[in-house]
Amino acid sequence: MIKLLLADDEPLVLVGLKSMLNWDEFGITICGSARNGEQALELIEKEKPDLVIADIKMPLKTGLEVMEECSKKYNPPPLFIILTSFEEREYLRKAITLSAIEYLIKVELTPESLTQAITKAVNIINEQNRNDKKPDSFADDTKLFYDKFFIRLLNNLFENEEQFLTQKEELGINLNFPYFRACYCEMTGIIDEKDLKGQLNVYNSSVQMVQETVSRLCPCFTVSLDLRHFALILCFDSVEKARNDAKPLIERTGAIIHNYFSVQLKAACGTITEKAFSIGNSFYAARSAFSKKSSEDSYIYCDSFMNENEKSGQIFDLSIYKTNLAKAFEELDTDALNDTISQISDCFEMKSTLEIQAMDSACMLLYMALSFLPDGEKLISEIFEDEQDGYRSLYRKHTTLEITQWLEKFRAGLCQKIQNEKQKYKSGLIIKIKQYIEANIDKKLSLNKTADIFGISTNYLGQQFIKYADCPFNEYVNRAKIEEAKKLLRQNELKVYEIADRLGFESSFYFSKVFKKQCGVSPKEWVDSVLEK
Repeated sequence: MIKLLLADDEPLVLVGLKSMLNWDEFGITICGSARNGEQALELIEKEKPDLVIADIKMPLKTGLEVMEECSKKYNPPPLFIILTSFEEREYLRKAITLSAIEYLIKVELTPESLTQAITKAVNIINEQNRNDKKPDSFADDTKLFYDKFFIRLLNNLFENEEQFLTQKEELGINLNFPYFRACYCEMTGIIDEKDLKGQLNVYNSSVQMVQETVSRLCPCFTVSLDLRHFALILCFDSVEKARNDAKPLIERTGAIIHNYFSVQLKAACGTITEKAFSIGNSFYAARSAFSKKSSEDSYIYCDSFMNENEKSGQIFDLSIYKTNLAKAFEELDTDALNDTISQISDCFEMKSTLEIQAMDSACMLLYMALSFLPDGEKLISEIFEDEQDGYRSLYRKHTTLEITQWLEKFRAGLCQKIQNEKQKYKSGLIIKIKQYIEANIDKKLSLNKTADIFGISTNYLGQQFIKYADCPFNEYVNRAKIEEAKKLLRQNELKVYEIADRLGFESSFYFSKVFKKQCGVSPKEWVDSVLEK
């Protein structure tokens, strides 16, 4: 059962919360109730609740102070849902920086709104529990795969449509819609937060609210780019909705996040595309429109349709370098990265009037590095640690010269850091693939499909696996499956053909063949020898 603690100085509120829902239906038990912040902290220490519903203002210690102490003392801290009054809205931003997952206004509290908040909390807790059961850090890598998938999609970095479809299916991403529009979005006001953690929490909460608000009206995906920018992919079931719904949807969402977080949303909505694989073209149109909009425009919308084979108005096309860049990032090839980024930089040094295209290209290179490199955020932050805003100092550059100087620093630092850490990064890739194999031991695992999932070439994966795992990929997979088979055989609950099917072997005959090659005996003989002992 999920343990819930209630904290509010008003007895009627506590009674109302206890009786408003049938908590058993959510798998929740109320482990205690507190009338002030000090009592709440004592009960949190004693009961170790998974979730706390707390008033934002209480005697002795406020709900914010309780959250702050928990964030320092516990790892992870309990989840918090904050109760507020209308006049306490100024505290909401602080609550968000402390990672409150939801905030409910007392006079508007209903069983429906409370149910929505509790459902959200339960889903987060269940997901955390599932992740805790996954081997090593593979749970974290699932999100990394998700992010990398969308970064590749938005920037047309898939080698072909087959690779795109393989990754989409593996990650269970539903893009089965007839029409799409991609939006490029910027949030200002976040930088007002004094510390990086505060900026990150406000950013994440704002993006989450965008996702929740938009998804009520149409299926969508949000993709974080950096602490000011994100992409929004809108999915439509009719061309009429694709044409007419984007504008009111985005403007309404902008008003909501400004109301809650004092964040100003600016966005450009790209053209309509009829293929998920071509969402990158819509995103390019959105970025191009965004870079050309006037300072007075908060929102801009591109023409309804775009020829999938053209990118209108494009002066500099970074995609012509994408093959070299993708391969260089994949293989951590510092020579290729150095040469390709230098070529891009040289193009702008010779054309000082192309500051918009220079900024666009620098941003794309930054996104790729943050997404594709192991510890990309940490690595790029170290390169620009002497800058006031770190790598985000890019957004303060206004001339082509300033942008190319930033790009040169990025290139030199990136190549140096990768060169220093290359062997660790490559061995780290194999560790992640081993974790992937362990987490998917019940599936048919091939070298080709695994390479596609990790966004690398088959030949490169094969070479690196032999080098860092001391055996070919298929041999390692078979070894892992046979070890899992032994565990199942020891339990003596499944027949040989059932185990073969559960572990993704094409037949029980082939399973027995692989087992005998690994162990020297058949599965049945192995079980008999174990039982004798």
